[in-house]
Amino acid sequence: NGDVVIKDFKTLKNIYTICLPKIHNLMDEEVPMAIYSMDIKNSKLLILVGAEEGSRKLFVFDLKTRKLTKIFSTSKSLMQLKFLDKNRVLFASLSDELLIYNLKTKKFVFSKQVGQYVFSKFVLNKNLVAIGDESGVVHLYNLKTKTLKNISGSNKDKTISLDLKNNLILNASSDMQVGIYDISGVQILSMKVK
Repeated sequence: NGDVVIKDFKTLKNIYTICLPKIHNLMDEEVPMAIYSMDIKNSKLLILVGAEEGSRKLFVFDLKTRKLTKIFSTSKSLMQLKFLDKNRVLFASLSDELLIYNLKTKKFVFSKQVGQYVFSKFVLNKNLVAIGDESGVVHLYNLKTKTLKNISGSNKDKTISLDLKNNLILNASSDMQVGIYDISGVQILSMKVK
């Protein structure tokens, strides 16, 4: 519905609702914005939304002042975001590209094409970003060393679920395969699920 509801973690009671502005669709009807991704750090909530004509907008909501601010509007097909630190935001686009945006300078300061398929999701663990797409391959990018490694195994279709912890990557794909790999690329487990 284009709203973000802030809840108390313990009681699950609503604390506050952020009502995002409406947009106009192709029929010139007022509709809610699609919310693609959110992340929170230091009382700031980032909200990435779909806007008119396929564009994306980034909003920051200050949880202390309850003020919503539009940061940018772009034609880039951004799909997911994550804070890197208080000033930098990591984005992934539909075209399998990683981008870093600096909130202070209001500029994209980095971009890296990591794959050639349609992006599914990414997870961030310190300096490592694991990116899943429609190929089933996990692209492991090190933000510090700027190195890219492609990890493949039993997953041959779109990544549905992805995790990266303790130097292990879990990739569950739409071909009903679950693969667990270490960050060197060795497959540790392959399992078909029903």
